[in-house]
Amino acid sequence: MPLGAGDDDMPGYRVLGTLGTGAASTIYEVVDRNDGKRYALKHLHKRSPSDQRFVEQAVNEHEIAAQFDSPLLRKSYKLVRKRSMLRVTQIMLVMELVEGKTLADARPSTMTGMIRVLKGVARAVAYMHRHNVVHADLKPINVMITDGGGLKVIDFGQSCRIGTVKDRIQGTIDYIAPEQLYRGPITPLTDIYNLGALMFWCVTGQPVPRATREDGTKSKLRAAGSSEMPDARVINPATPAALATLIRDCLLKEPSFRPADIEQVRARLNMALYQSQRADGENVPEGVPGEEG
Repeated sequence: MPLGAGDDDMPGYRVLGTLGTGAASTIYEVVDRNDGKRYALKHLHKRSPSDQRFVEQAVNEHEIAAQFDSPLLRKSYKLVRKRSMLRVTQIMLVMELVEGKTLADARPSTMTGMIRVLKGVARAVAYMHRHNVVHADLKPINVMITDGGGLKVIDFGQSCRIGTVKDRIQGTIDYIAPEQLYRGPITPLTDIYNLGALMFWCVTGQPVPRATREDGTKSKLRAAGSSEMPDARVINPATPAALATLIRDCLLKEPSFRPADIEQVRARLNMALYQSQRADGENVPEGVPGEEG
C-alpha cells in the first residue's frame, strides 16, 4: 500500500509528501526522526514476478550511486529490503532530496543557458566514466535543475560498468543508442549518443527521429542512420554551428565514429558556448575558449 503523510512504515522516517510515481514505485519526501534531515525515499512493491526487473534496477541504482561523491550526481544513502516468506516484497531506497524541476519542465529559454546545462551534464558524465560507469539513460527527466540554479543528474537504475552486455533492451526510445537497441556492449560512447539525443531535444524541443517500428510491433525497432538526422539549425536557426555538428557527430550510428570520449564533447561544448555568447553580443575573448565551471 502507498505510504501516507505521517506514516512510519520505514522505521526512523516520517513521510512528508509524495514527490512522484514510477512503473512500480513511489518516491516520497521523508524526514529522519532522529536528526530532522529530509530525504527522498523510493518505495517499491514487488506485486508479481514481472516486477523483479524493477527490484533489480532499484538495487542497481543504490549500488551505483552509493559510490559517487560529486555534487552533480544524486547520492544514495541506504537500501532496505523487506521480506515475506523469505522473498523480497518491498525495496526502500533512501536518497538525496533534490529540490527543483527536471529539465523536461525547466528547459532554459536561451541557447547560452541550454549549453551551460549541457556542459554540466557532460561534467557529471565525465565523473561517471572516470569511475568506470556508464549512465545509459540520459534524458530530460533524469536531469534536475535545482532551486538554487545548480544541476543534478539522477536515476542510475540502468547504469552499468563499462563494457556490460545486457540481456534485454534497456533505455528510452527517444534517447536510446543503437548498441542498446541491438544489445551490444554499453560503453562511454553510449552515453555520448544519449547526450547527443538530449542536446537535440534541448535545442529543437523535439526528439531525434531515430527509432521506428518496421512492422507495427515493439519487437521490430531499428536505429536511424545519420542521413536521417535533420540538422538542428533547420529546426532552430539560433543553434551555433559548433553545437549542430557536435549533435550530428554524437548521433552517428557506429559508436567508433562518434567523438572519442566525453572530454572531446566537453571541449566542443565550450566552442558552442563561445559562439552562442558571441552571437548574443557578450564580451568574450577572441580565440578558442577554455573550460569554465
